Amino acid sequence: MTEKIKKTIALGCTAVLINVVFSTRLIAATSSVFVCEYESREDGRTRSKIQVKATGLPRGSYYVQVLAGGNMPVKSKPKKTNGRLALEFEFDSNSDDAILEGKTEIPPNFTQGGFANGVIRKAKTNGQVKVFRSTQCRIQQQ
Repeated sequence: MTEKIKKTIALGCTAVLINVVFSTRLIAATSSVFVCEYESREDGRTRSKIQVKATGLPRGSYYVQVLAGGNMPVKSKPKKTNGRLALEFEFDSNSDDAILEGKTEIPPNFTQGGFANGVIRKAKTNGQVKVFRSTQCRIQQQ
């Protein structure tokens, strides 16, 4: 191999390594909580709730996308952080609560299967920051 090719390969490997290290730090610095609830009431009504909290995200705008059962994914509105504040995203099937408290509305039976998945994404690039797979929902009988 010529010196030029060796240097090009070395630079390419360095760029990949830097990218991997940066990506790992981004995810490692992020602390998050994913809570899923499903309520089944005696009168037959149901309610679904999902809450996602994230801290340690770098400055920027983020949104959360959730998926449960055979439902279509639901996406929150983007929220901004300055890098120090925690972000909280809430999804609720009670339309009164969702509208009054700035939550994202989901169908009442959204979490009825007992499991939910979610992804925190960067708003501009849609890049994944944190993935929550098959989180078991807390089921309440009322």
